[in-house]
Amino acid sequence: MLVHDRFLHQHRHKTSADLHSALIQNESTRSRERVKSTLQLCMIATLLSFTAVPGCTSDSDTGHAFRIESIDGVSTATTSGRAKYEGELFQYEEILRITPDPDDPDSYLILPRSPVMDTDGNFHVTDSNDHCIAVFDSEGHYRYRIGREGEGPGDLRLPRSLHIWSDTLQVNSHFVTWRLTRFTTDGQLVDMTTRSLATDSIIPELYRAPSGELLVSTSSRPTIDDTQYAEAQMTVLSAAGDTVATIEAPRLRSAKIVSIAWEGRGTNYPLRVQCNGIPLITYAPGAGIMVTNGMEPVIDFYDLTGTLARRVVLDIPPDPITGEEKRAYVDDLRAQLAEVRQSPDPNAYTLARLEAGIADPQFPPHKAYWGRMDLDDEGWLWLMTVDSPAAAATATDTGHSGPRLRVVDANGEYLGDTIWPPVVDGHVQSGHLLGIVENPETDERTPVIYRVRPALPGLVYP
Repeated sequence: MLVHDRFLHQHRHKTSADLHSALIQNESTRSRERVKSTLQLCMIATLLSFTAVPGCTSDSDTGHAFRIESIDGVSTATTSGRAKYEGELFQYEEILRITPDPDDPDSYLILPRSPVMDTDGNFHVTDSNDHCIAVFDSEGHYRYRIGREGEGPGDLRLPRSLHIWSDTLQVNSHFVTWRLTRFTTDGQLVDMTTRSLATDSIIPELYRAPSGELLVSTSSRPTIDDTQYAEAQMTVLSAAGDTVATIEAPRLRSAKIVSIAWEGRGTNYPLRVQCNGIPLITYAPGAGIMVTNGMEPVIDFYDLTGTLARRVVLDIPPDPITGEEKRAYVDDLRAQLAEVRQSPDPNAYTLARLEAGIADPQFPPHKAYWGRMDLDDEGWLWLMTVDSPAAAATATDTGHSGPRLRVVDANGEYLGDTIWPPVVDGHVQSGHLLGIVENPETDERTPVIYRVRPALPGLVYP
């Protein structure tokens, strides 16, 4: 029995009985210097502190218990019962919106995505429609652009995900011949890597680790008749191109309903369903390769040799799917099907998926624990749920609530939940929430930055 399967077997009575089997604004000079040291050291410290001293804490009044123990040689952090804190964990103070300068046409963004912040407080934002990375200073003033549309060195085409590690930008762009390009924060080309991948892979991601390894994540969707599983894996290649390791995510089978998902778009789809059932697998320097499938409250961390290094478990009751949500889901599928049928060239897979979901709406035993995971530069996990009441609010610029997230600290302890402002492409970096606000009436997308502050006594966020 595999380590992952053996662990789930040992904990079958503690978690769900039927686990689904298939994952600034310019602060100050002091603040910026803190970011520099944090980016270099905090992830190493996180790994050390996580495995340093096994122990257990509990609170009989709240039903919360947390322990770190070695299970089959793997350091495992388990939160049982409920979260450590009740109530909203954080406050979000908007400190900056990046808006265009009417006198500078280059400052306009068509389809901004993935804002990140460098150690000097500058903001870098990909523009998928303008095929570049736009750079703004700490006050939101436009500075310059990196890259242009093309196929040559340093050129970009439809850039999407953007990361900044050790003051080096990593951007994924192009399709079919997938490309990872690295730049310095002032726009100098470091290198670029191109990989031709299978056409049925769903938007792969490429990463370059600080030690030189190339990481390639790929995923596939299941067939409509459920004869194939949804799969996701991360392949680690040495600097010479040799395969070092391949890590596979836990599989999800259903091509119909896998989880009720929050759709972070400007349109009002509060109960969108993830019919593709793609497991989650991603990478962060220092933490390694993170793997989960969302239907199981387990996150595995692998090192770049493919060795399971540690595990985080949220041994908490799952949220049920209500009858009202099931009915709303089927009604939403019917509306989607009508929309697709009216399109000039309807997608055959989408049609089949929607028709299958309406004819035989099979639901999982519970809602997914989360539908997206992110690790900030302090080593905290932000796990976006897919089922909160806040999901019913559209992501508009009207003050409506955004997605709910479960927050796990660097030790692996589940602290509680927080509701973000209405942002998409959001992530937490250096004590700030960076994301995009959408206006569905105008289709405008605006990068926005919030300061993150603890909202509860006793809660300390670095």
